[in-house]
Amino acid sequence: MMYYYTSPKALGYLVYKLDPVGLIQAIVFTDTLPTDAIPAIVPLNGVFDVYFKEKKDFPVKLLSKDIGGTEFQRAIWKVISEIPFGEVITYNELARRAGKPGAARAAGTACGKNPVALAIPCHRVVRTSGEDYGYSWGFARKKWLLEFEGVQL
Repeated sequence: MMYYYTSPKALGYLVYKLDPVGLIQAIVFTDTLPTDAIPAIVPLNGVFDVYFKEKKDFPVKLLSKDIGGTEFQRAIWKVISEIPFGEVITYNELARRAGKPGAARAAGTACGKNPVALAIPCHRVVRTSGEDYGYSWGFARKKWLLEFEGVQL
């Protein structure tokens, strides 16, 4: 079943899918709702509110063990999930922390494959040069999230 949460206007909707035991398998930003999405269930609605209203990180314990990914991607996502609210690291630093120094491009690709927006906050990974950088759900969303967290680009 797919559910949705109406996030701040600049971000659109957060659409998420739960596994059979109620843990999150996927979270994506979208401008339009899938026809089979239904409003957020109360417990997760509260989790999104904690992020947007209290400015606290998403509890990783709500993620399904089955979010996919290769061993390398899961190692990258683990490091990303440890970046605190309001802080950023570079792709080079991400690769180094994951034990793969020199693999910044591959780390960036793993960021792009992240299936759970906000829960694994890949918007907190930036280029060393500071120039525009990608985000699976659009640069405008990444910029909004970083500014919301108090990060100056």
